[in-house]
Amino acid sequence: MKKVLKWKNKLKMLVALSVLASAITVVPSAGEAAKSERKIVSSDMPVKVLYNARQVASDVKPKVVEGAVLVPIRFIGEKIGSEITISNNNKNIHIKRGSNVANVTIGSKVATVNGKTVTLNAAVIAENGRTLVPIQVVGGLGVAVEWDSITKFVWVGHKNVPMLEDVAPKAVPLTPYSKYFKGNEYLLELNGEKRDAAIVITDSIFPFKTSEGRTYFRYDLANDNHGDQYIKATTTDKGIMVTPIYFMGQNNLLLRSSIMNMRVDLEKDLRIHYYPVVSITDFHYYDDKNYANLKIGDIKNIYIHTEYPSLLILASNWR
Repeated sequence: MKKVLKWKNKLKMLVALSVLASAITVVPSAGEAAKSERKIVSSDMPVKVLYNARQVASDVKPKVVEGAVLVPIRFIGEKIGSEITISNNNKNIHIKRGSNVANVTIGSKVATVNGKTVTLNAAVIAENGRTLVPIQVVGGLGVAVEWDSITKFVWVGHKNVPMLEDVAPKAVPLTPYSKYFKGNEYLLELNGEKRDAAIVITDSIFPFKTSEGRTYFRYDLANDNHGDQYIKATTTDKGIMVTPIYFMGQNNLLLRSSIMNMRVDLEKDLRIHYYPVVSITDFHYYDDKNYANLKIGDIKNIYIHTEYPSLLILASNWR
């Protein structure tokens, strides 16, 4: 019976994946025929700053103001080797990196960069004792800067995304997680061998590449116009066999999410997939009641089914 269900699951996933939408639209299931078309209406994707493809941690988050991207200059400056001095009651900020010099004033859109007056896209602001400047100021310091509105990444320096094995934390024994795979031990296998370890990753480890040739940029939370929630994956997954994810929920339930929608950005070679938290009930291997009642707060972790030597478990940060 399980084999039949597994084949049924795969067949239905292939059907779902055949729908490519240029708009962010979710294909309704048969049980939702009476409902209006589902659309993603919001996603929680905070702006992240990367230096040489690694996230820059800061106690004040970057933000978008009137279409301009502002970043905390102290944290970025330290990464790129700048010297920062503040004067005039913390209003004037002098930033020097090698022969490049920028002077900005909190509350002003006018700056001087390498001796030239520049009109910024937004005013410099202060927040919780930190100074946030438009990214064009950082670019004036002689370092490559690029804003990607799809990934919500500010790339500073190079964009060479590392392999997972170069940035992953140390593998841990699979024992605390093995209970989730009872009855589905085949998920533990790789090339005929059973994997007995896991690596637990957090949001800060992204982006990374895997030996499958895929780049994983980020996983975020999204909502549709019916109030249902989705895990939004931004990757380079191509073709039909998109990376499956499994929700590791309460009562040791391991629930596979269907893929309801994908958005393709060919110019940037990106794919955005939406995995519903409440999904088509006959896509999974367990009882409908538990699955239909699944909420984002019930998900303890997410198993990302890759061909990595250890199981890849994403610690949920939405609880």
